[in-house]
Amino acid sequence: MAHDLLKQLSLSHSKIFKDLVPTLAKWIVDEAAKVSPDNSIEDKLAVEDVLKAVSRLPEVDLPGKQGKDFVEALKTFALEGDTERQGRRATTILLNMKRRNIYAEDLVEVIPLKTSN
Repeated sequence: MAHDLLKQLSLSHSKIFKDLVPTLAKWIVDEAAKVSPDNSIEDKLAVEDVLKAVSRLPEVDLPGKQGKDFVEALKTFALEGDTERQGRRATTILLNMKRRNIYAEDLVEVIPLKTSN
């Protein structure tokens, strides 16, 4: 139920979320610490929806430690998220931030390139 409400709000009223970026960022940081294939479908979908809502906002850069923790949480979802959508949406947020080039390099360095033998 909460998942559906969040989804509807994020699609129709994304401006509401702009003032909530610090709160949503904290929630994303908390959820990143719990990434696991054992998470319920509802939890996975809630993360996807929050990441989608945040990805639609123009300014999500946060200052100081909170910003650093937020970026690390996004990298966790981008590389180890429970679903592909979590990874895509977290990557979208990172690539919309001011330091996008650095974050893109960080993601690329972690992903090993396949070499053909």
